[in-house]
Amino acid sequence: MAAGRQRAQRTSIYAVTSGKGGVGKTNIVLNLALALTDAGRKVLIVDADLGLGNLDVLLGIRHTYTMEDILGQRCSLEEALVEGPKGVKLLAAASGVEELTRLDTGQKMRVFSLFHKLCDQADTILIDTASGISSNVIFFSSLADRILLMATPEPTSITDAYATMKVLSLMPGEQDFRLMINQVESERQGREVYRTLRRAAEHFLKIRPAWFGFVSRDRNLQRAVFSQTPILEFQPDSRASADIRSLAATLMASDTAGEGRDSGPKRSHPAAARQEIG
Repeated sequence: MAAGRQRAQRTSIYAVTSGKGGVGKTNIVLNLALALTDAGRKVLIVDADLGLGNLDVLLGIRHTYTMEDILGQRCSLEEALVEGPKGVKLLAAASGVEELTRLDTGQKMRVFSLFHKLCDQADTILIDTASGISSNVIFFSSLADRILLMATPEPTSITDAYATMKVLSLMPGEQDFRLMINQVESERQGREVYRTLRRAAEHFLKIRPAWFGFVSRDRNLQRAVFSQTPILEFQPDSRASADIRSLAATLMASDTAGEGRDSGPKRSHPAAARQEIG
């Protein structure tokens, strides 16, 4: 991390990303935030899919302002933050605003400054990035202490997750990846996907991503999305809910162990990756 903060209380920042869209990333981010809140964390979610934000839709809440309004100096941070279930705070993203899908240098500097202020609002910040390897994804990932990379057992998801790891690992200080596998039939399947990605990363990228966990395929997840209710509230005893609580426990354990870097915003192409991951 290029820049540390002198703070009495440490704020952990996690970027949650994926190579392929449609892997359930945003839904897991939302429920992970709730699980962390249940465990006593003060959590804030940043919707960093700036052109197609939808966390507010999953939460079923309305907001007046978004990060677009903060960057345009039309509102303050306090005015833009909204409170969701269990006190989780959300900084929403605009939807259908194409010019925000590629931040310019000035906008990135304002976002960097914004993250210092966000650290006063929570002890854990989850950044829900867009999918893929756009410049925005690279930038928001660079602000995090650690990158949580999500994939599913689908071959295209595995390939795109590797491609994302490849691109991000080229950035200074970006070699700390934790892999979580969604929509698995069993933990064994999840670990098989993880081992596939780890072997490719070790061989071609010379990095060793860590196992973070898995979330089971669960029809209750889809039902929860349609009801605009987090699965931890919709079906708290479901397999997926138990898996997400396990992810939260893993995250907190890694924080307690001091595995992250100093807290604070720090500062190839998928087709080519297919040949490498084979």
